[in-house]
Amino acid sequence: MLGKKEAEYSKEIGVISQGMKVEGNIHSKGNLRVDGKIIGNVTVEGSLVVGETAELKGDVKINNIILNGRFEGTIAASEKIVLGTKAVVKGDLASKILVMEEGTRFDGKSRMSGEAATTNIYSKLDDKDKKLESK
Repeated sequence: MLGKKEAEYSKEIGVISQGMKVEGNIHSKGNLRVDGKIIGNVTVEGSLVVGETAELKGDVKINNIILNGRFEGTIAASEKIVLGTKAVVKGDLASKILVMEEGTRFDGKSRMSGEAATTNIYSKLDDKDKKLESK
């Protein structure tokens, strides 16, 4: 059961709008929508929606993602990845469920063996974060 604060976070939606550029890591306890550009790692404890105008370069750890923009990096989703018709993805994906709509462009590897796949990618992403923090 979610505590009061956790339930409040899960209802919130952060927005990085078109025309915005963020360089650095993003951590969110709620949901996030991106229509701008992010260069850095993104960790979202809720869902991530990536619009058609968005560009992301980095590693992403989330519960669910709907991606329609450009992405380069690694996505580790504890639940579901949906690649929309306008998605252009270069990198590796891990989730329990992977949906690729007609028109998706995907160059990389995918793993769908449940928790083991995301746990493996999560540990690799955590190792990258630790190396960055130690510098």
